[in-house]
Amino acid sequence: RITHVFRGEDHLSNTAGQAALYKLFDAPLPTFWHMPILCNTEGRKLSKRDKCFSIKDLQDDGYLPEALCNYLATLGGSFSEEIMDKKALAAALDFTRLHASGYIKYDVAKLTWLNSKWINAYELHALARLCKPFLIKHYPHAADMSDDTLAALLQVARAEMQTLADVSRVLGFYFAAPTITLTDITACIPQERAQVIAQLVHKHPITQDGATWAAHIKNAAHQQQIPMKELFWFLRLALMGSVKGFAIAELVDMLGIDESRARIAHTLNLLR
Repeated sequence: RITHVFRGEDHLSNTAGQAALYKLFDAPLPTFWHMPILCNTEGRKLSKRDKCFSIKDLQDDGYLPEALCNYLATLGGSFSEEIMDKKALAAALDFTRLHASGYIKYDVAKLTWLNSKWINAYELHALARLCKPFLIKHYPHAADMSDDTLAALLQVARAEMQTLADVSRVLGFYFAAPTITLTDITACIPQERAQVIAQLVHKHPITQDGATWAAHIKNAAHQQQIPMKELFWFLRLALMGSVKGFAIAELVDMLGIDESRARIAHTLNLLR
């Protein structure tokens, strides 16, 4: 009572003998679909030694099941849309067209790209629940965070994430205040300029939401002819411990006014 057989191209040689048996038993012949063999980037058949080989590996590395399904269903094919859920995939797949090649490369980089697109399209509260175990692994106190709070953070942070596991790196500054030194500051900003920036920031403390305060401090810096790049470096170092990262307005809103002021105050003390 088998109607369809889906298997790898390497089983094609078995089909003739099996078809003969069906004919001898006067049984209806199933539809046989021989799919291309998945290979690694060197063209060899996938093995357990290859990265992201098993479902467990992918789950532990923070890949979404929707992204994996999307990737495997479109692997080796050509589609007008690359990001598709199961319903869209069912409508788009054409099982009457055979793939020309017997081998297809399993490209982890493409899967990772698809995963990042799914992360950015995911419902925020559902994404928060999926991300929380990865956060707790590095920051156990994240277990007490509400899904609403984490969802608000992810609304900004997920653009920097390729996998769920990235959440610990991207949001690490939120759970652990940076420990920067004067050397960290002077490595990217001359000390004299850093002193001027520190005086400006001290004179204009955060009292409003991130967007309002960021506009205010930028205007004040412009009047003193302070390069915006160095102002932003200084503030990012204070707020997240890195010169690269989120916009200053986003950082203030993510951390809150009190925590932002405390971190900036710590950095200002280094220059006194």
